[in-house]
Amino acid sequence: MPLTSILERSDVSDEVRRQLATHLEEYEFSMRFREIGLQVISMLNESGKSLDESIKEVLGLLKSSTGFDAVGLRLQVSGDYPYFYQKGFSHEFLLTEDSLIVRDTCGNLCSDEDGNAIIGCTCGLIISGKIEKGNPLFTLGGSFWSIDSSELQGVPPDQDPMIRKRDACIYKRYSSVALIPIRSKEKIIGLLQFSDRRKNRFTLRNIELFEMIANHIGMAIMRKKCEEWKRDAFGRLEKIASRLPGMVFQYVLSPSGSSRIPYASAAIRDICGVELDDVKYDASLFFSMVHADDQGDVAAAIRKSASELSPWFQEYRVKLPGGEERWHLVSAMPELEANGSVLWHGFITDITSQKQTALAVQESEAKFRALFEESNVGIAIIDRDLKLAAVNASFAAMHGCSVDEMLSLRLSDLDTSETAKLTHERASRVIRGEKLTFEVCHFHKQGHVICLEVSSSLICQNGEPFIVAFHHDITERKAMQNALVSAERLSAIGQLAEGVAHDYNNSLQIILGNVAMAMLVENLPEEAAEFLAIAQKGVMDAAARVQSLQRFSVRTTGELRPLQIEEVLDDVVAQSKPLWKNMAERQGAVISFIKRYDQTPIIDGDRGALGSALYNLIKNSIEAMPHGGIITLETGVYSTKKEVYLRIYDTGMGMDDETRKRVFEPFHSTKGLEIGRGFGMSNVYSIIRNHNGTVFVKETAPGKGTTIEIVLPFCKSAYGNGNEVQNQAHGSLRVLWVDDESAIRNLGKMFLRKLGHSADVAESGQTALELLSENRYDLMITDIGMQGMNGWQLAATVHRLYGDMLVVVVSGWGVVVSDDEKAEYGISHVLSKPIGVEQLKELTNDLLSKK
Repeated sequence: MPLTSILERSDVSDEVRRQLATHLEEYEFSMRFREIGLQVISMLNESGKSLDESIKEVLGLLKSSTGFDAVGLRLQVSGDYPYFYQKGFSHEFLLTEDSLIVRDTCGNLCSDEDGNAIIGCTCGLIISGKIEKGNPLFTLGGSFWSIDSSELQGVPPDQDPMIRKRDACIYKRYSSVALIPIRSKEKIIGLLQFSDRRKNRFTLRNIELFEMIANHIGMAIMRKKCEEWKRDAFGRLEKIASRLPGMVFQYVLSPSGSSRIPYASAAIRDICGVELDDVKYDASLFFSMVHADDQGDVAAAIRKSASELSPWFQEYRVKLPGGEERWHLVSAMPELEANGSVLWHGFITDITSQKQTALAVQESEAKFRALFEESNVGIAIIDRDLKLAAVNASFAAMHGCSVDEMLSLRLSDLDTSETAKLTHERASRVIRGEKLTFEVCHFHKQGHVICLEVSSSLICQNGEPFIVAFHHDITERKAMQNALVSAERLSAIGQLAEGVAHDYNNSLQIILGNVAMAMLVENLPEEAAEFLAIAQKGVMDAAARVQSLQRFSVRTTGELRPLQIEEVLDDVVAQSKPLWKNMAERQGAVISFIKRYDQTPIIDGDRGALGSALYNLIKNSIEAMPHGGIITLETGVYSTKKEVYLRIYDTGMGMDDETRKRVFEPFHSTKGLEIGRGFGMSNVYSIIRNHNGTVFVKETAPGKGTTIEIVLPFCKSAYGNGNEVQNQAHGSLRVLWVDDESAIRNLGKMFLRKLGHSADVAESGQTALELLSENRYDLMITDIGMQGMNGWQLAATVHRLYGDMLVVVVSGWGVVVSDDEKAEYGISHVLSKPIGVEQLKELTNDLLSKK
């Protein structure tokens, strides 16, 4: 009964009425505070507003919504914590309480032993984080709160934790006070203050909400600082670029042939006579200024650089808008982007004067030296003995060294063993005049390996040959390429698994259907029935293996049915006998099993999938004991959690910590590629997860064996042990079976007729619609994967035209259909191939029982 209704009753005493009114007021207060918290979060994350504006709005909301006399926010400024913003505190109050720094009687700052200013009062405790654990005035989040500050006035000085206590805030003016720390990461950078002259204005829930608000304010402050840092960093970059003797630029060439210059330093005006906006989206104007005699060479150089991803380094003439002819030198390093475009990072300098006079030649050399030093491309000049004769700062930085450190090294000091095998041969080819582009791996000063793309050519000085090599760090690009290869590999496996599983499920459906029909023959010899039962079990085991393939492409589990986990274990032990008995004994090993079964409750499970998972675990245990050992199977119940556990112990070689951490990762195998592909344990993990369970390594150590534990929830339904099939309900159905495989649809027809139902078949969606227009059916069963109109389209059409008809879809793809998708297409059930006669019997009985 609502509290308001109780308060209106005449038989309620005044005391009870007072207590209930208090509870009601506290509840409404808490709900109002929760709504305030949501509004605060929204304000702090609103785009287009500065941090100052957002905080002022937040404090205004907190004051107006809570009705507190005053709210304030303190932030750190030069060692002090003045109010960043406040509402409600008087001018007189702020004169004494705005600063928290403690001063002596002469007004001098008081410092601690480290020379830091002492922050006083209770605020100082909160900011320093030196709260008294166990004190009810302090929360676990580091906040202080009091609903009656008068109770604190009698605390003896030796028991008061405050630093240089001041009583203007708590002891004289406000009864209800809360001080909430504001953190940036783990550092306290300020506090949020709530004050009210009335008592009992807070609850612990309010304080926890305030702590959440303070955390969001701290995050907003940190985000603002990060944005300011980014702006400053970009400003510094622009400043550096503006002081370089040339134009820093980016140039993009798309696969379609269009090009643009998305970035250029301010020098573009002097170098090219254009503004960045003129070429930002279309570089045509830039290249139209290239001298007619040089346009072909420039285009060819760009094509070569793009195709080989080699440096674009070239001199060419331009004709500026005023008609003046100038010489440009471009140096740029390309990289391939994900969309197929090529992006150059480069530098253009005007070399006109160097081309015209001898003085210009010297100047050109100086500019080239500047280009050498400032280039973001790592440049190294190497002598015939493979010693580093000169390197630029970028090359040194790539290796974590200074330029002087690099000049004391040889290439052999940098090369990894694989790169070193080719270094001498490549150097010889370059010295003979070849221009080579290749990849190398070098050691960084800190010990890790970096990948570099190198473009090298020959230069001669005073008759001595030198190799000039341009280095571009492609470590991240190589990592991305490796990740892409892995992703493509997974995708290929998934597509292969999808196709193979579908075809196998169709074949298994035909085999299972014929076996089921044979088992229904009257007066079947007992021996033949036994053989057919074995064949039927083999088909279902094969279907479970197919589901394992499907897990690499879709998240799928067969229909979950009630079953006893101990029965599945016994089946798997029997199936794995060739491994633990025949093969093991041929190698002179003896493997035995110990079973410690507790009669556990029924679980919901896919018998085939669970069998596959347990088979993998037992197989791993057998392989971990090449000289023999003991495998213990134990089941039991976590009664408090309503879960069944299964433990598999072995006395094998065990696992180290690294293997234990990665045991359930796909493609991780300790057996080598010839033995294992790393799918088994990831498959186990996927199966158990799809059963809403968990699997983990409970215990292991090298030489100490391994214990794997699986935990599965109790069966949610209340029916039997899952081994019996319901007796057929009375009555019959008229069914339409749609499948483009004639063998499957004819088997379905025979199944249904054996179960006492009438059935028609259709080889396509169009034929099915024609039959539906002429006849009335209780149920349509349709395959999903059909040419022309597929099962989804047919189901949707039938749902639209015949809304009351029951539709069941059948799939060999292992798809998972959500409840929303079932409702959208008007689907009653989803069956996975292969389908047995017992599944059809359960389905039709269920439908008859609901008629």
